[in-house]
Amino acid sequence: MHPPKCKSLEAVEVILGCLQGVLYLLLREQHFKGLVQIQFGRKRYVFVPDGEVERVRRFLATCMTFAAQLDLSLERR
Repeated sequence: MHPPKCKSLEAVEVILGCLQGVLYLLLREQHFKGLVQIQFGRKRYVFVPDGEVERVRRFLATCMTFAAQLDLSLERR
């Protein structure tokens, strides 16, 4: 039931190269638009559109200083 052209949170975490806490902070602050949520029973799965993942990746790569990347455990790729 994986939506087309969307990535799971685990894949987004790897692509952005950040800790899980930073990813959840970005989600809570609504930096991702167009999230797709699918619920099976009590479990909720969240998927992020590919374009939003790339947009946030570019944002983190351009505006973060090296010291901030070290503090947030971000990898610059």
